[in-house]
Amino acid sequence: MSTDPFSKVYDGLWEMLENHSGFADKVKIGNRQKFNGSMRSPKSLKAVLTADRPVVGLVVIGAVPQLHRASNLVTIHEQYEFVIITGERRVTESLYPVSWEMVKAMTKWKTYLSSLTWNSKTFVHLAHAIGFTESLVDDDTHSIRGWVGRWQYEVQMHFKETDMQTV
Repeated sequence: MSTDPFSKVYDGLWEMLENHSGFADKVKIGNRQKFNGSMRSPKSLKAVLTADRPVVGLVVIGAVPQLHRASNLVTIHEQYEFVIITGERRVTESLYPVSWEMVKAMTKWKTYLSSLTWNSKTFVHLAHAIGFTESLVDDDTHSIRGWVGRWQYEVQMHFKETDMQTV
């Protein structure tokens, strides 16, 4: 198990979703595409059968680091994207129910993320959705049909510069 803050946040985001019963009821365990230590070669989000949907994956999309934000503060705003592939054209039967359960799970970020520690100190100061896009896809090349949703999510991490230099 990794002990770096990035891995802890990634795992915490999954824990936040999976411990929400509404999400767990709508997305089968095998349809949760994790790109972490628990899975050596996860399937591509595109390479799943229609019967294996909805599929939800969590991908890292980048970060905004400020390595000297203040006299002794380093901040990193890591951004993630939860991708929902439904395999279904009826938005009210596929994308919206899963999205709603994810929104409800995201409101519990303090429970799962604010207690994470690095160097014996908590480091997550804020986590929030920063956008959501949805599209109706009909892609024969990748066998993706139906609604695809993308939740952009940001986690703001703060560290003391002196801790980063001594650990």
